[in-house]
Amino acid sequence: MPTQLASTAGTIVRVPTERTQPHRRAERLRPGPLRVEMESGAHGTLVDLSELGALLDLPTSGNIGSHVAFDLHWEGTPVRLQGRVVRSTPIEEGDRVAWAEPTSYHVAIEFDLEARDTLRLQDVLRRARQGMR
Repeated sequence: MPTQLASTAGTIVRVPTERTQPHRRAERLRPGPLRVEMESGAHGTLVDLSELGALLDLPTSGNIGSHVAFDLHWEGTPVRLQGRVVRSTPIEEGDRVAWAEPTSYHVAIEFDLEARDTLRLQDVLRRARQGMR
């Protein structure tokens, strides 16, 4: 049975789920609420991370197709990642009315990394997997 990673009181666990989406190209990890700082100066939170991309929770929408760079704050050391915005979905709190402004946006980034950055990302993912065992 497929599993999903869930964070409970700062602990990452794998939770069995029914498969509701097509098979993903890369395993997504949720290493906990990690801060991201966009090149533009905006701050947000990492939702999930894979070798191919990241899902960020940001205060503003991302422009589809635009190039972005951000620092992922991992264990006290920022890791610079970059790519293009492939999706931006408004997130609204609870039962808000449809015409209200979203509270944040889930912005999906597809990575476009140089070899050095790819090695750093693989190191972050390896350490995140070890922390989930």
